[in-house]
Amino acid sequence: MIFDSRPSQFTGIGMESFRPLLLDVWREACRHIDIQEAVGNIAVMLARQLPVDAIVIKRLKSSPASITTVAQTGLGDDVSPLRQSVPLSPTIWRQIQSWGKQFEVTVRARGTRPRQFKPIVEDAITEEVLLGPLTLGSAVTGVMVLVAKAGKKFDSTHVRVAELLLEPFSAALENDHRVHELAALRE
Repeated sequence: MIFDSRPSQFTGIGMESFRPLLLDVWREACRHIDIQEAVGNIAVMLARQLPVDAIVIKRLKSSPASITTVAQTGLGDDVSPLRQSVPLSPTIWRQIQSWGKQFEVTVRARGTRPRQFKPIVEDAITEEVLLGPLTLGSAVTGVMVLVAKAGKKFDSTHVRVAELLLEPFSAALENDHRVHELAALRE
């Protein structure tokens, strides 16, 4: 498998201090068959070093175009249940794919809801959010959503760390997909 996110370079002020975190995230992403369990453990790690209150992982499916929450932690009961698929219009699908192929994390400011992110970010999420495309090769297969703690903001270092998290979360999402494919074949 080739994951086509940006190169993992630890450059810039303070990035070296996040190397142990990234290694721990990779370990958790690859250790667990269940993506929900991996995301729960990773959320604890991230909360120690970043102002992250919640993580949501969404899978994109092309036919029919839809988005499904496959893992979430730190959110209350006001969000969609896991594995519930939400249809996407062709326009929104193309916008999400175009955004994702830039392979960059996007900051969604507190209280804003850009049109293409409405199916990705639940109405109940009102804090600042980092959105990152999860990829397999050149295909955008999902979205990572990091929700800031109440009243906190993400800075440029947090954005860079989030970019480094895209690859392990992409691997975890692909592993989850394979596990569910195998389970479906057994039935």
